[in-house]
Amino acid sequence: MSAADLKKKILKPTKREALKCAALKLFSEKGFHAVSTKELSEKAKANISLISFYFGSKKGLLQNLFEELSQHQIFDTDRLFSGPINSREELEQKTYNFLKELTDFFSQHHELLILFFCELELESQEAQDLFPKTFVGLYQSFMAFLEKAKSQGLISAETDIEILSLRTISPISSLLRSFKSSKQHFHISLKNPEFREKLIATIAKDVAYKN
Repeated sequence: MSAADLKKKILKPTKREALKCAALKLFSEKGFHAVSTKELSEKAKANISLISFYFGSKKGLLQNLFEELSQHQIFDTDRLFSGPINSREELEQKTYNFLKELTDFFSQHHELLILFFCELELESQEAQDLFPKTFVGLYQSFMAFLEKAKSQGLISAETDIEILSLRTISPISSLLRSFKSSKQHFHISLKNPEFREKLIATIAKDVAYKN
């Protein structure tokens, strides 16, 4: 066997991984319920019986994908938000750093997150169980950070921190949920580094100077 053949063999995904990749692509494009096990196995070029063998069922495959999301530490909010906030410039920079890590994570895992948010809207039990373990804590940490900035006089006393938190994160989550249509109709995408940079810089500046 040549070195090239050996490399191909080593890099070739297992049938289990092929099924996960196929599921991620098809579920995020069509929705979990619209994809049959037959279509899934054909996309993965794997025997249909392997879905049951590896995951128990199609639903078990979905759970496996969500477990992978739960294992990703999105990022360390304690590191980002620790210490005093001494100026509006520092408030802007810390907000920018938070949004940058958030959008980087969304960009890297957009298919999995599109699937997750779609299932969350459909009240999937798997998605509902995962949501508090991932995004709720992130949101609460950001709110606490803004409350600290407000207590230090860097955000107006009249500002509703919950509304400000939603206004800050919503443009990013909306772009993720409308990933295809935003790219097709408006030519904008979180996967575009230049657009991502402009977006988070603008939002961070608004948080620091318009509240």
